[in-house]
Amino acid sequence: MFLLGILAFLQITVIPGTIILKASNFHGTILQRIGYAFALSLMASYFLVFFLTAIRLYNQSALITVLSGEILGLF
Repeated sequence: MFLLGILAFLQITVIPGTIILKASNFHGTILQRIGYAFALSLMASYFLVFFLTAIRLYNQSALITVLSGEILGLF
């Protein structure tokens, strides 16, 4: 359970923003990258949950698919 909690925390606060910054080839200071990754992650997570809820696909299998895609997107 502890590992799942850490993974969920990273999925909400770090992973999506890191993928977005990586895709946009953002080059800034380390503080800028951390701040932008955090802010973008929160926004991306919000929009993802909103979208999945709106189309009635917010369930465990959808979130596992999203998490798998995010982990693959990091590499």
